[in-house]
Amino acid sequence: MFDAVIYIDGACQPNPGRGSYGYLILTKTMEIEGNGYIGKSTCNIAEYAGLIQALTHAKELAIDSILIKSDSKLVVEQMNGNYHVWKPHLYRLYCIAKRLISYFGVVKLQHIHREHNRKADAICADALRYKENIGPPVNEIYAELWDELKIPRKQGLLAL
Repeated sequence: MFDAVIYIDGACQPNPGRGSYGYLILTKTMEIEGNGYIGKSTCNIAEYAGLIQALTHAKELAIDSILIKSDSKLVVEQMNGNYHVWKPHLYRLYCIAKRLISYFGVVKLQHIHREHNRKADAICADALRYKENIGPPVNEIYAELWDELKIPRKQGLLAL
């Protein structure tokens, strides 16, 4: 049994284009929604942004064990080690997510079909539609997080 189930989603219109993320954290006592408009993005970047923001929020809530459900097969398979992360910009996001996961006791990522992720999809769509929570571009946000989490920079890896 997990302390929380988290549904995550990312969206981009068109791809590449305007991006957003959304997540839903469910525990026995809480239901917490989060989303954000991230500006110019791709679908994969938006999906990783949803994962990273959900993990960050769960860490703040001191949740220990998490089941994360996503309709992004790429993100789930990369995070589970079944797909290689070839793109440098996704590798940076992957490293951040992996470091965040290390703070939890148990984290399982599960791929689900889109029809089972409608709530996170709607939360994500709201941010895209209304451009809520507009912040700095993703590369600026995660450059700070990269340094904060003390992830070593590898030679040859593109700068954040």
